Amino acid sequence: MKIKRCVAGIALALHLGSVSALAQNAYITNSGSNTVSVLNTATRIVIGTISVGVGSTPRPYGVAISPDGSRVYVTNQFSNSVSAIDTATETLIATIAVGSGPAGVAITPDGSKVYVANQSSQDSNNNSTVSVINTQTNAVTTVPIPSSPPGILSRPLGLAVSPDGRKVYVGTELGMVSVIDTVSNSVATFKIGNIPIKGVTVSPDGHYVYVVNGNFVFVQSSQVGQITKAYR
Repeated sequence: MKIKRCVAGIALALHLGSVSALAQNAYITNSGSNTVSVLNTATRIVIGTISVGVGSTPRPYGVAISPDGSRVYVTNQFSNSVSAIDTATETLIATIAVGSGPAGVAITPDGSKVYVANQSSQDSNNNSTVSVINTQTNAVTTVPIPSSPPGILSRPLGLAVSPDGRKVYVGTELGMVSVIDTVSNSVATFKIGNIPIKGVTVSPDGHYVYVVNGNFVFVQSSQVGQITKAYR
């Protein structure tokens, strides 16, 4: 098994193979070679390598898989794009322009939207942004993430969608968690610390949000926005 150097992200997919049994693959972004490796987790063999992004150094980073396992979405930090991969054919089917420096990526439970944290984007009101991709049309809309404090970009990094699809939790370089309401696109922000938050996940029941901040993992109540525990 050989995977290119500088692994940035990894995700697992269950999809139908050539036989009736389900085959499980892992999709691994290789920022050093600008590719995605497809690893069969049963045999531990790389069964495919897919070039992604635009230009000579797109630097693939984040990766997420649609709930039905049919699509893989990869952020390309240096080409400001998201690559869409068809898991049935293991081929690139679309390259979608998003904001500047896309990093984290997450998909709603119904598979209708892909949320992308744009680490370097700045809109006309000096806000950072999260791009929202409609998976049916690949059309892109933008949700502003307000500066906090004013005038200083929050610079989104990691993000996660709640199990009911109603909220997106966005970790930022300023140690904040911004919560996007997926219906109204309104944003509320909570302070966690002063260290960048790269990792975000939500408990299966949707009651708690886990964020990685420096040497700590913080547990935040999704209902009241308060930190309930911290683990070193």
